[in-house]
Amino acid sequence: MLLPKRVVRRMKTHMTEDEIDARLLRGYIEMMKTEDRYFLDGQNVIVVINNDGKTEHNESYIVIHERLVDKRLIEINRWYMNGYYFGAIHNITVIKDLNLFQVQNGSGNFNALYDYKQGKFFVPRKKWGVVSYKLGNVNYLTEYNGFIAVFGISSDYEHDDCYSYINPVTNKKIVESFSVNDGDYYAILNLDGSIRGNKLFKGSSFSKIEKIIDLDEYESLEAFKSERKQLCNEEKKKRKQQYYQLIGSRNNGSLSPYYDEEVLKTLQLKK
Repeated sequence: MLLPKRVVRRMKTHMTEDEIDARLLRGYIEMMKTEDRYFLDGQNVIVVINNDGKTEHNESYIVIHERLVDKRLIEINRWYMNGYYFGAIHNITVIKDLNLFQVQNGSGNFNALYDYKQGKFFVPRKKWGVVSYKLGNVNYLTEYNGFIAVFGISSDYEHDDCYSYINPVTNKKIVESFSVNDGDYYAILNLDGSIRGNKLFKGSSFSKIEKIIDLDEYESLEAFKSERKQLCNEEKKKRKQQYYQLIGSRNNGSLSPYYDEEVLKTLQLKK
């Protein structure tokens, strides 16, 4: 993409090269139809555009890192997103002191870190559920030179994971699920994306850590995740088996696993 030569010549008469680059960059982006934009410096910009079904990807948005090189705008990187959060996090997305663009997960948080000078991810997308330098009242980037990353593990979804029925005693609709949630795991990330101490911390929050996992005992983080997910899937299968055994023995095969018939019989006894 190029701006008209007369525009470039007019700029050169009264501006420094850096100012010219910054003006050129803005001029190029102004000609694009974007949903959102982040001017990172005089050479780098990240824009969000609507996919409109024009690529083989089905995601709704495309995020593109563009760079001004020799007065031309070139694409450095791109990624696709199903959703995009147009909220207040825009103002905290860029950390210029670190040449860092925090990549959002589409629901109001960040889950990856992108170095826009090098044009690459050093914390890849979808490895963590959330990556943040601030948690609670602590700025971990300022205080500890790092980020807090968290992910959850649960059983894989299957179409029969949930069931519902009307309880004959209370006439209330009961909705249950066999899904197994293994909880949340936290890590402290160094500025190169590595896991500090190669340790994970498990707890209901970062204020309530109950277990420490030494990743040196595993081939990789992904190997740990795979092992825990397999255990969740096995536990879910066991829950389903127990459920079907219960409904076969307690209520003549109805969907309720509880002693509803016995309760009804007692209710109907004469005083």
